[in-house]
Amino acid sequence: MRTNRMLFVLLGVGLFVLASIQILYNEHKVLKDLHSDDRHRQHSQAASVNGDADADDGGADADTDTDTVLTEDNDESLPSPDDATTNSKTKFANPCISGDEPDCNTFPQLRSPKEDLEEYLTANPNSPAAHFVELLKEYLYAEPSWERERQTGCYRFWNMTKCFAGMGNYNAAPTDAARTAEELKMPFYEDTDGSEGTVFRAFHFQNTTKPMPFLGTHVVCLPLLLAGTTVTETGVVVELGPFAGLTSKCVGMGLNKARTNPPRTNALISYDTFADIANYNAITRASPWVKESYPDYTPDNDDFLPIWKDIVQYEYPTALGRKGFASSKTLSDDILGEKNLEILMIDSAKSGPALHEQTGGITFREGTILFLMDIEQLRVQLFQVYGCLRSGFITPIYASLGMEHWGWIVLKSFHINQPWMKKCYENINNNPTEANAVILEQAKADMMFVTSGLTGEDERAKEHFGDVIDRVLTSYKDAFSGQWDNTWTGLAQINIDSY
Repeated sequence: MRTNRMLFVLLGVGLFVLASIQILYNEHKVLKDLHSDDRHRQHSQAASVNGDADADDGGADADTDTDTVLTEDNDESLPSPDDATTNSKTKFANPCISGDEPDCNTFPQLRSPKEDLEEYLTANPNSPAAHFVELLKEYLYAEPSWERERQTGCYRFWNMTKCFAGMGNYNAAPTDAARTAEELKMPFYEDTDGSEGTVFRAFHFQNTTKPMPFLGTHVVCLPLLLAGTTVTETGVVVELGPFAGLTSKCVGMGLNKARTNPPRTNALISYDTFADIANYNAITRASPWVKESYPDYTPDNDDFLPIWKDIVQYEYPTALGRKGFASSKTLSDDILGEKNLEILMIDSAKSGPALHEQTGGITFREGTILFLMDIEQLRVQLFQVYGCLRSGFITPIYASLGMEHWGWIVLKSFHINQPWMKKCYENINNNPTEANAVILEQAKADMMFVTSGLTGEDERAKEHFGDVIDRVLTSYKDAFSGQWDNTWTGLAQINIDSY
């Protein structure tokens, strides 16, 4: 009898483990299928740029006609692309044009992330980015173990309450019943009535039990919400590649709770094709209920903008979905007008040229909060960031380390399509060995800093994220060992003037 009871217990445990594995497998398969669809092949110029067979090619790419004027039936907050002078490169003072100006690095320079951040915060203590850092320290980094436990909840144990609400709110709940997804509230929503702001509602469709389709971005929902609360009355959030809308929804929830004069309206613009069969397969596999709820959404009619709107505008009614890829003709400083770009989220630039094409019309303004949603998996973007942008232009403040989402602050305004960027690519291509060595050391320093909770305490980082740092750094060493140096050659060949 005892043997039978033990076998029964072991069988139950085994079934639980198998169920957990199946959940993770399903998400992995959705990602894999999305990435493998030939709709997401690299831009024709990217063939010599990427050379990264193991990179994450998911999401929207820039291989369609991005000159088409985007349409939106509720777009009253921005000038029409036809009414604006596109591809403006002079709206903001920018000391880096040719690359010969002082402090305009066109070759990797090792920098201290702690000193970079402290210098920015000292000079800009009341900026939205400074407020965001305060919120990260309060809700993610207040205790050394919090962020590792939260991220483990996101991925290993599928504990959405820890993942979405954060450990502070999770630990503050007085009872186990109060820690359920249906009861636990996300930051800034603790005093709201009903289901608004609950963890359950955050990752479900409207106020239903239907799970939302998303591709691993649940871990970044809380940081996006916190960032959204910092947007000012003249600020705007621009998102490139929102998929079905979880990231849009999360930052929109933050905009509803802006620090001054909430809610912040007309402050979110999301660009995407909102189409193609790969996204259709990913959405309907992750959320089979979509087929029944949206019978007109089929492989032959794969426009999912209505789904995105129903998901995002339920929480943030004034969100704008703009159909098509961003380009200098559809997204520029002049099109944004008096709006200040305070948060930029990028998940659609899947090749070296695509980053230049999709962001070439805007100035990355000093103080902008920048989210790169697949930098660890997309090899070419890792090269672009650490080759040319990390040396004085941006500094890290958040990472879902071991996955793909990193948050940064822009330290110095720049335009990605000016000659200094081309010069940087060329300089590295002429001396990749030295550049790779600096990049590896910089990447390790950045990983240690963000996992230390922005304290710079290496022992704290090693204690809670040491295994992840080692794993990610090993993958970086493979990338910057010389075997991927053809990526530098490809980047040096990009004709940035064409964007």
